[in-house]
Amino acid sequence: MQAIWAELKGHLEQRVTQLNEEIRRYPTPIARCDEQLGALLEQRAALFGRLKQMDGFAAAVLKRQSHVRRIHSVLDLPSDPADQQEQQLRARLKHQLSKLGR
Repeated sequence: MQAIWAELKGHLEQRVTQLNEEIRRYPTPIARCDEQLGALLEQRAALFGRLKQMDGFAAAVLKRQSHVRRIHSVLDLPSDPADQQEQQLRARLKHQLSKLGR
């Protein structure tokens, strides 16, 4: 399960890097009503939220809080339905949890 967790975290970090690059290269001038840029910023904010939750998990492990509860709290966060790799990694984590009976 740790390997899948690390793979998911790495994937999300890679997506943030990609979105940062796309935002940085966004053509100017930017109109206030530009929906595409707004969508990119929202995607990035959502990724940051999921990564922050995952970092909270690492802190909880150090404090010996329930690992399973923290994993579920991350998996309960909304994901990007267009990101197939994230969906597959989440499904693998859920499957591992179910094998543990949790």
